[in-house]
Amino acid sequence: MAYREDKQPDTGRRWLAFLCACLWSLPAAAAQFDNVKDFDIAAQSLTTALLEFGAQTGYSIGFAEELTAGLQSPGVTGRFRPDQALCRLLRGSGLGFEFIDGVTIAVAPR
Repeated sequence: MAYREDKQPDTGRRWLAFLCACLWSLPAAAAQFDNVKDFDIAAQSLTTALLEFGAQTGYSIGFAEELTAGLQSPGVTGRFRPDQALCRLLRGSGLGFEFIDGVTIAVAPR
């Protein structure tokens, strides 16, 4: 364990805790994604596309706007599982997503 002069919490441990929480909730979240939905989200700013995804699916989408500022989404149209649609919306952004629980998704850097 590295000594830290400033006594700041270890970022690696926080990420590990976050990952464990995500993996623990994965089975419940995965069950939510078994359904196929019709999507009609135009190419637009990524911020707006994520908000529209939340409106069309009922999921709460958590993300920091500074991560999506200036980024464009290619949009998604057609019948997809929500996880497939979200992957398409995030394509090329350098961002990914994690399931927090059955109704919440966090968008973060990959």
